[in-house]
Amino acid sequence: MRLLLLPLLLLVGCAASPEEEAERSRERSRSEIRRVVEEVIAAMRDGNPEIYHARLCRAQREGYPLADMKRDWEDSAALLRQRAAGLAIKTVEVDRANPNAATILLHAPNHPVQDLMFLGVREDGVWKLREARVEPSGR
Repeated sequence: MRLLLLPLLLLVGCAASPEEEAERSRERSRSEIRRVVEEVIAAMRDGNPEIYHARLCRAQREGYPLADMKRDWEDSAALLRQRAAGLAIKTVEVDRANPNAATILLHAPNHPVQDLMFLGVREDGVWKLREARVEPSGR
């Protein structure tokens, strides 16, 4: 009986606090999001709109059909590759209040907007990206 109590006591004493568990969960999410973003950057460099399209959130996939995306990517392939060449992940922050949402900031030295923002959205347990729309100032 003593042998069984020791592992039980060790487990009780090693239980993580809710804050520690939440931080571990956010860290796992950040890693998953980084992987998705790296896939998207590689798709842009390689001229593969199918991968990019598949990583977008449902609303943006439905609003921008793959056939249209392919045509747009073919029309601007050189520009797309040039802009993708310098893309790098700057930050990934998972929302503390909503663990199914995140903000992603990319450093884009070859883009007119130097820092591109994406939103991360967990859909059916899988992280997807949402392109954040930047409104021109003065409107």
